[in-house]
Order: sequence, then structure tokens, then C-alpha cells
Amino acid sequence: GLDYRIMRPFDREMNVSSFGTDNKEKVIIDFLMTFTDFTATVEIKRPDTLLFDKTKNRSGTWGFHSDFIDAVSQVLEQKAEWHIVGQNNNLYNKEGNEKLGKRTRDAKAILIIGNKAEFLALENIREKEIKEDTFELFRRGSRNVEIITYDELLERANFIVNQ
Repeated sequence: GLDYRIMRPFDREMNVSSFGTDNKEKVIIDFLMTFTDFTATVEIKRPDTLLFDKTKNRSGTWGFHSDFIDAVSQVLEQKAEWHIVGQNNNLYNKEGNEKLGKRTRDAKAILIIGNKAEFLALENIREKEIKEDTFELFRRGSRNVEIITYDELLERANFIVNQ
């Protein structure tokens, strides 16, 4: 609710890196979005991407799946690269028909991934609660990436449409 701002797409599959002269290791984001005055990056993974590994960690936490951790790492690198490239005043979309008129200041980075049903539908209540707590603590501690699951995105869309 309180962080609802309208986002508009600027470009898709955009190179946001200051890559080397060998033209390798480019950093590509799925979408460059804009708010009223500032930019945001969005990375979209599949709704069936696993959030958790099969093993429990110590201290009442659950291990995250490598695909989830890799996605978070990818988004952090995209954010870092976009921080450098986004300062350029000559940024255009792929077609060259639109110039980026929004500023980049500590751009919001959004990762859409997985589904909370992976753990909320578990029959084992203790395992469900541990995974739910682990996921929420990880998200709250990840101040540089907003992590949203597909079911949460659908819930937000339903709220906007039906209210």
C-alpha cells in the first residue's frame, strides 16, 4: 500500500554496463523503468524458480536455492553497473526515438521471482513457519533489492483493480 508509485517502462533488455574493450560480460537488465523523476531496474525470473534448497540450516533457518541467490547477486550487479551508466546524459532506448529524461540516484532494484506457495502450502507447520520467517528476514535485510513473488504481484494487481 504505502509505497505505491506508478512505474513506466523505458526500455527492455537494456545493456547497463560499462563493459571492457573485449565486449564481454555485458550486464543486461530485463526492464529499465521510471517513476515520476527517477529510474528503477527490474529483473524477472520464472514463477516456478525455487526460493529454498532442500536442506535446513542451523539456528532455525532454511537454506536458499542457488537459483534464488544467483538472481539476487545478478540484480545487485545490475544495480551497481546502472549506477555508473545511469549518470550519462545521453541515454536512449534501443530504437533511438526516446531519450531518458529521468535521473538515476541509488536506483530502486526490483526482483520478481518464485512463489510463496512453495512454502505456505506445506503441511509441516514448523517447516512452513521457518521458511516464511527466513524469507521475510532475508527480504527485510536486503535493503538494495526489493524482492517480490508472483503471488504477491498478483495480489497487488487485484487490490489496485478491485479497490
